[in-house]
Amino acid sequence: MAAAKTLDISDSLLASLLSDENFSPTRPTTIEETGLGEEFIEQSICKYLAVFGTNKGRSIADHLCLPFNIVEPLLGTLRTSQIVVHAGSAPSTITITV
Repeated sequence: MAAAKTLDISDSLLASLLSDENFSPTRPTTIEETGLGEEFIEQSICKYLAVFGTNKGRSIADHLCLPFNIVEPLLGTLRTSQIVVHAGSAPSTITITV
């Protein structure tokens, strides 16, 4: 009976995946760093609001997995275009208009 060979994974991608080290990417600070376009993020905001209705800007940013400082100016653009409006007394609560 032949002896079984074991795979040496010390210098491979599998070794790095199985290690105890955690990888977390750097948080983007600009739209360009996200690799997404402004229109795509705006469309995602509108889709989120169409499905879930009224919500806070920070909740929208959390759902999209983007920092609020990236989402906030786009919410301002959508407000200027009268696509979204403030709902309620809190200025951060936003709803989509139909």
